Amino acid sequence: MKKLILLLTILLIPIFAWSAPPTRSYVYTAGTSINPDKVTANEDNLFTYVQGGIDTIKDGTIVNADISSSAAISDSKLDTITTAGKVDTDALTGTFADLGTLLTGTLAVADGGTAATTAADARTNLGLGTVAVYDSPLPIANGGTASASTTYCDLTANVTGTLPVGNGGTGLTALTTFLLTTDTRMTVAYTTWDTTTTGTLAVTTGFTPTKVIFFYEDQGTKEFGIGLDDCSGGGGAGSMSLYMDATANTWDTQTTVYSIFDCENGATTHSKAYITSTNATSFTLTFSKTGSPTGTLNIICIAFK
Repeated sequence: MKKLILLLTILLIPIFAWSAPPTRSYVYTAGTSINPDKVTANEDNLFTYVQGGIDTIKDGTIVNADISSSAAISDSKLDTITTAGKVDTDALTGTFADLGTLLTGTLAVADGGTAATTAADARTNLGLGTVAVYDSPLPIANGGTASASTTYCDLTANVTGTLPVGNGGTGLTALTTFLLTTDTRMTVAYTTWDTTTTGTLAVTTGFTPTKVIFFYEDQGTKEFGIGLDDCSGGGGAGSMSLYMDATANTWDTQTTVYSIFDCENGATTHSKAYITSTNATSFTLTFSKTGSPTGTLNIICIAFK
């Protein structure tokens, strides 16, 4: 039994020793004789450790070249990457996790989210205003189909301000003057005028006009006409109009001052105008009247650059 214990002790001592860097079994003292057996024992400790495989490496000595390309290191041995910029997004492939199962709270706008939990808050955070979905039948008169199965964006109750002409709107809060079409050389615009009043009316063209043709009429009456204006600003020979005298039921001309001449009754009752000024984006009509005309003029303006 004693021999068995001795044998096990001899076999296990190297195992305990090899599991850590080797140490000396004996030390030497200056001025004393060195026992060869002690030297051999110290050397055996070193040789046994090296032959069994080195399990301790000095910090900072391993570089990328020391790791085999076939090492196949398991990701379970890697720490979680938390430092920003350590993963190139171009290197990411495959199927990604469902963010809905991973995120709590809201995703910031800067990170591609809306920072909101409701549609209304999302529109606000994204700068979309308060435009809501209109889920009721939109009448045909309002550009819809009157079908309850179609979803629209309700622009009647939730939009403030005006939509610029360049974005498909009129740039106006009321349909008094708006562009029908425009390009770099010509603009077609529509406007109205209350013939019971006098004053000025600006018409947008998008450029400085040099010539304007007017088509005008007073709905429900015989009053209508065609006018020409050279935009010189003074009326005179540069303005003329061919118009219907609603009372006399005859055609007449105005060739001295006015390019718009809405005639209710010859020389006694009419509303009239001509271009008094222009600028880089519009022209201005100045309206005056004789007598007490009534009604509203519908005016189409064709302006040339």
